[in-house]
Amino acid sequence: LMGLLRDDDTRTATKVPLLGDIPGIGRLFTSQFNDAKKTEVVLLITPHVVRNLNRPDAGIASIWSGTDAVLRVAQPLARGPLVADAATHAGATISDAPVAAGASAMPAERVAVAGPARSDGVSGMKFAIGLGGRGVAAPASVAPALAMAADAGPEAAGAPASTRPAPGLPPVRYSWKGPEAIRVGETFDLVVRADSSQPLNSTSLQLRFDPAQLELVSVDEGSLLKGGGGRTVFRQRAYPAGGRIAVGVAREGEEGVAGAGDLLSLKLKARMPVAAAEVHLMSVAPIGPGKAVLPVQASGPFKVQVAP
Repeated sequence: LMGLLRDDDTRTATKVPLLGDIPGIGRLFTSQFNDAKKTEVVLLITPHVVRNLNRPDAGIASIWSGTDAVLRVAQPLARGPLVADAATHAGATISDAPVAAGASAMPAERVAVAGPARSDGVSGMKFAIGLGGRGVAAPASVAPALAMAADAGPEAAGAPASTRPAPGLPPVRYSWKGPEAIRVGETFDLVVRADSSQPLNSTSLQLRFDPAQLELVSVDEGSLLKGGGGRTVFRQRAYPAGGRIAVGVAREGEEGVAGAGDLLSLKLKARMPVAAAEVHLMSVAPIGPGKAVLPVQASGPFKVQVAP
């Protein structure tokens, strides 16, 4: 119960000029009108107790959506676990062989693979973001390689052979380039490099770091897939509070790029002193010509010492 009260008091005097101003007898030539009004506005809210409502299951209430111009979009956010173990995928594999000298290697904790071919001939990339984030849409020429669906479900284990690394191909080697030691408050550049003897058309990566130790400042595209004057589409989605970064970069057209170079560059800031602040590569999916999944070679996180 609540209300609004308003009191209006109006006094009006009408008098004859000059005569109405004479003391004593001026009232004889004056007419006065007094008006008092009181306004009340009352709002009454009556609560009612209703029965509990049964909420529909997330799989029923949430649906996929999209348009003819967007080949695929993010799945409903209320889905279950978003990152599956590498053992459930028959896609890209990561070997334990050492990487090139002078480059610290990356971990193979999880792997994302290309999804099965669709009836329209388009093979979509399944990239495990793992944070419930929305996917990103790219132009039709590169959308299959950049569509970041947050579901790397168990169906990938039974994916057709076209979604698995081609046998006998040399792996794509991923490595880090960054400083060995910094101080608290300093920013530094951490570069993710790739070395592929096979043409590389696109790649998707997911990186993880401790947000209490490091702060993400920016994510920039490297020059590898731009080789030969090629045009690329670069998509990145960062989750600073959770220490996660999802990145996808694809080269337009069917012609890939072979060789070594920078895929992306992270600008990070040290937040606290620690013996070894680590950045992990959680998942990676390199794609070659014909949307063929290429083998992967990576092991070990990037480590940097942070001094007070």
